Amino acid sequence: MENRRNSAAYREPLAPEPPRESSISRLIITPLTFVSFLLSLALIDSHNSSLRSSLRPSPISNTPPSLFCKTRNFLHGIVFREVDGRGPYAYVKAPVVGGCKDGRERKEREWYYHSKQRHIMKAEFEDAFQMRNSVAVGILAVVLGAFYAVVMVGRWVLGWVMG
Repeated sequence: MENRRNSAAYREPLAPEPPRESSISRLIITPLTFVSFLLSLALIDSHNSSLRSSLRPSPISNTPPSLFCKTRNFLHGIVFREVDGRGPYAYVKAPVVGGCKDGRERKEREWYYHSKQRHIMKAEFEDAFQMRNSVAVGILAVVLGAFYAVVMVGRWVLGWVMG
């Protein structure tokens, strides 16, 4: 009997339960964060794809760029920061050929896309995480604008029906 009392006295207290997640967090904030991350990742991928295609030589075209192209290029210039002349691969380190103990210039070895996919993916994820908050603010602005438009159209329809 004495052993039971002593073992009960030496038991550690139960750990407190973690705070429960609020329903607002579950229903609004979590989906907004997830959607903003996916949208920012899509934007980063779109931007990098357009940079990759601009690095490839293309046939010379005499047609002027469309309004969509001009708008997209303008928005990309606002949203994305410029990187040095290597385009979307500026954050990927190319292997270096030879040692330079005597002060000669080192040359970067050519590398292939498939060998650097993991580095590129990590860099795109990092860019998407940095951009996520701005995209979330943009999503909220669009949702609030759409809500305001629906309210205004609803008021107009009610005024037209009633009046």
